[in-house]
Amino acid sequence: MHCSKCGAQQADGASFCGSCGQPIVGYSVAPETAAPYAGVAAGGRTYAGFWLRFVAYVIDSLVTFLAVGIVAALAIGFLGVGFFRVQFEEMGRGMAQSNPVFPAMLVVTILTLVAVSLIASWLYFAGMESS
Repeated sequence: MHCSKCGAQQADGASFCGSCGQPIVGYSVAPETAAPYAGVAAGGRTYAGFWLRFVAYVIDSLVTFLAVGIVAALAIGFLGVGFFRVQFEEMGRGMAQSNPVFPAMLVVTILTLVAVSLIASWLYFAGMESS
């Protein structure tokens, strides 16, 4: 086998000329093409653009917010709205007999809800974006 550019003898199975570096005819060499536009991946899949992904993110966030809202509504329904109203009124008036544990538990509950929603959001998006 000979190189088409310089004519040097090449060993069988060589894909490039050892003298000039020219690709040997008959072997697959990737052609020089322009990079595909941002909407097409190497595998030929078409991905959504920025605005479509943004709308999907907003919809996913609303669904997550709805799920957290349902859990919060169940917690308030379980304890009763009156319980929270009385506690907040006593805290607002600065009454001495108000429950001293309530403000701490309220902060712990809010922080727990934030942590759970962050973890749930992370798991949701990790699952959706990796598939």
